[in-house]
Parts: sequence; structure tokens; C-alpha cells
Amino acid sequence: MNEVAGRAYAAIAAGDWNAVRPLLHPYLHWTDGHGTTLRGRSKVISMLEQAAEAPPMPASVELHDSPGPARPASQASRQQPAPTRGHPMGHRGATAGSSESSTITTPAVAARIRQLAAQAEHHRAIAEFRARHAADQQARVNTFLLEAVAALASLLGAPASPIPPACHHPPATP
Repeated sequence: MNEVAGRAYAAIAAGDWNAVRPLLHPYLHWTDGHGTTLRGRSKVISMLEQAAEAPPMPASVELHDSPGPARPASQASRQQPAPTRGHPMGHRGATAGSSESSTITTPAVAARIRQLAAQAEHHRAIAEFRARHAADQQARVNTFLLEAVAALASLLGAPASPIPPACHHPPATP
């Protein structure tokens, strides 16, 4: 687990709400093991204060850079994102009781994942086009061969089998 998320969880488990507040982003999304999502630091801290015991260790934590509150120049390059559980778009990943490890997704990693997914989709489309093009070429070759066999058969005087209409393709235009 990330250092900030670990410190936040330790403070939550200890009930040290003064230490928790600066570690949680004001606009955090918190999804519990039942799928209930709370949005906002104040609502999450209020829920945690009212809970009989600290929640279990999060199964996943996503860290996102965001504008957030102003920070001194010395901290401008270091964001202090909030620990969140689950994903705001509905994917919850591992549940609290599972044995899966924690995941941390920074904006740069998320952007690279999207870039790789788009690249994979592009490569898949190219492969599909090439396969379709090869099948079309094979169909044209088959048609040409059937026509050649029919022409040779007519020259030799033997009856030729008719060319199936589904195999005939017009010549490709460049």
C-alpha cells in the first residue's frame, strides 16, 4: 500500500481524526465492501467516526492527481491524494475480504494504460483488415482459376462446370 494511504489507514484505525483530515483529499470517493460510495472528505470522516470499529484494510487504493487545495511551492510536485476504495465508474476491483493485493493507479499510469489499450485496438483492427483482404484476394484467385479451367475445358471440347455466382468478384481497383 502507498505510504500516504498507509498513514491514513493507521490514523483511521487509531481514531486520530485530526491526522486523518489532511491525508484525505476533499473530493475523495470511498466505496465500502458492500458497494456503497461516499463522496467528500467530511462525509467519509463522519461515517468513520460513527462506525463501531475501523473498516478493514482497503483491498485497492487509487491515487489521482487533481488541482485540490493550493500547496506551497515546495510541495507543488508532490500531490497528497486521498485513499479511495473502488472505482468511481463502477469497477470495484477486489473486495475488502479478498486476498488480492492493493493497486495504485496514478494519472500517468492510467494514461499509459489507455494509450496501450488504444494501440492494441488499432493493431487488432489492422489484423482484421489484413485477414479480410487476404480472404478477398483468395476468392479472386479461386474465381480466376475456375474461369481458367472453364476456358481450357471449352478449348478441349469437354463440358466445364459452371462458375458459382458467389465466387465471382469484380477486379479490385487500385
